[in-house]
Amino acid sequence: MKKFEIKKAIPYLVAIMVFMAISLIYFSPLLEGKSINQSDVVQYKGSSKEISDFRDATGTEALWTNAMFGGMPAYQISVLYKTNVVPYINKIFMGGLPYPANIFLVLFIGFFILLIVLKVDPWLSIVGGIAFAFSTYFLLFLSVGHNAQTLAIAFMPAVLSGIILTYRGKYILGGALTALFMAIEISVNHVQVTYYMLFVLGFVALFEFIYSLIEKKFKVFIIATGVLLIAGFLAILPNVTNLWTSSEYVKETIRGKSELTLDSKIKSDGLDKDYIMQWSYGIGETFTLMIPDAKGGEGGAIGDTPSALDNVDRQFRQNVAQSSHYWGDLPFTAGPVYVGALIMFLFILKIR
Repeated sequence: MKKFEIKKAIPYLVAIMVFMAISLIYFSPLLEGKSINQSDVVQYKGSSKEISDFRDATGTEALWTNAMFGGMPAYQISVLYKTNVVPYINKIFMGGLPYPANIFLVLFIGFFILLIVLKVDPWLSIVGGIAFAFSTYFLLFLSVGHNAQTLAIAFMPAVLSGIILTYRGKYILGGALTALFMAIEISVNHVQVTYYMLFVLGFVALFEFIYSLIEKKFKVFIIATGVLLIAGFLAILPNVTNLWTSSEYVKETIRGKSELTLDSKIKSDGLDKDYIMQWSYGIGETFTLMIPDAKGGEGGAIGDTPSALDNVDRQFRQNVAQSSHYWGDLPFTAGPVYVGALIMFLFILKIR
């Protein structure tokens, strides 16, 4: 058994302290008792008030609320599954920090873990974690209250870490980490992000399958895949109540089959493609990863930025002022998904 060396643990301890410090400094107004006016959170508090009041008064969970759409199940609004210990484990990774600084901390830690598993130098992994968390996508989402979505993304690198370790032959460690982080990922309850993550994991599995054939390590692939299937099953178990009720409920929503149609011969099996893709980036909009204003940046009238009208002909100023800065494919946006030109440059440099 190898002797534990404190020197090897120093980068990891420093990483935690640096991540916590940055989270608190960046969101320092939280320490003064201030809070971010997250629009989605405000709406959530309104929609869940009846449920919360019932919980406070009776100590039990209400599975129905009359405060939304004339009445609907409360499963996806505010039902607490107290026997599920996974959310309590999630809080450990949040470090006891206030919202949304705690989610920011998980963004740091999740990507740091992935870089360590990919055998990147620990000190450089700290920089990678910072670069990941500070991409504009997360900052914009936290500003409007997309907390669950951001947190689900934050745990994606950690889930991937466990899968990579498992395919490397570290079955116990990799399987345990996969089960743990996947359980947390599911408990965050943003099924859409988790669904997207499965596509990424599918490509990883495909790569490992091809690699195992080339390197003649198919036995390792089979064992690792079996371990991961067990880990996935274990991750689902503590979350099965929420998943099951949601699965039953979705059939009665607009995401299920509808009997209402203008043409009796055409019946929808769910949402149409245009609705699903309404908030998806356009192909050209992908350039905002490197050029933030490639599609105009944040939405809003150009007239709100007087300096933008300096060189506009007077006879066209009023029309231009009423136009939006943003001209991408989304209905509107608070800002671009910008990763960073410097980060992209370093990525390309590393490949070469």
